[in-house]
Amino acid sequence: MKVYFPLIDFNIEHGYFSDRKSRDIDLFIAKNEKRLLNNYKLIFKRVNSSHYVLFADCNENIDERISMLEQDMINDENLLSFILKVNNNRLFTVTKNVSISMGKEMYKVTVLVESENNEPINIDLTGWGKTTGENSFEKDLLKALHPSLAIISLRTSDIQSGFSFLERIKSLRTLKINITLEPKSVYWRFLLFPRANKESDVSVVDACQKVTFSNVGWKKLENEQLVGESFSEEEITLAESYPFQMQLWKNYLNGKVLVNSQLSCPNPENPGNFIKSDNEKNYITIYQYF
Repeated sequence: MKVYFPLIDFNIEHGYFSDRKSRDIDLFIAKNEKRLLNNYKLIFKRVNSSHYVLFADCNENIDERISMLEQDMINDENLLSFILKVNNNRLFTVTKNVSISMGKEMYKVTVLVESENNEPINIDLTGWGKTTGENSFEKDLLKALHPSLAIISLRTSDIQSGFSFLERIKSLRTLKINITLEPKSVYWRFLLFPRANKESDVSVVDACQKVTFSNVGWKKLENEQLVGESFSEEEITLAESYPFQMQLWKNYLNGKVLVNSQLSCPNPENPGNFIKSDNEKNYITIYQYF
């Protein structure tokens, strides 16, 4: 029976998702995938959307092949490189930054996840040749991909600081690389549109009492439509789902009446829902009719 050892294990987490499994980013080998397979019998597999593994075929000449890999990495420092690629524009609106760590140590400088037009950058690597000096492989990639994506390049100095790949295989010690995406935190802004186009004494309330909102203030739009505004008092971390039950209540002198038992939560997939106020606070808008 053939034996394959998980040489490098990549785990990608995003705090936006309830299960923390990233769905908006892919990992792939930057170059030399055929060379890695043919010369060293290294096989790169996508286990699921947040888990990738580089396997080493341990069946024949493993010592010779892995020793040759480590020697070749000295001559070509970008031989073993991986790229994070965005596959969903949502990543740009919900993500604050990306950090990459190997064990307890930071492995690569944090790469901010944002772009001028909120769109991922796709790049064709098939025509790229080997370059040196100021036009080196990594500088070219970073220039082309920054700031939307990140590069992970394993260098000889990195693997010698812990175990060499050959030592890892013999001791069954997989190199684990963790990629963590941190979601943004923003203020929520409810825009309330009364169908009767009349002001009402209403309040936005979280039935779970986890977040509080300001009193509703009213103003007229250019088309004479009345709109009420209510803001969260604190920033809220963007998430796939929230532990809130947002409600709208109408207030009277002798009590209050429930108008809407389940207000909508914000939709971060639309960049147009985000605004920055004059005091530099970041808001996401929820539009609600009642």
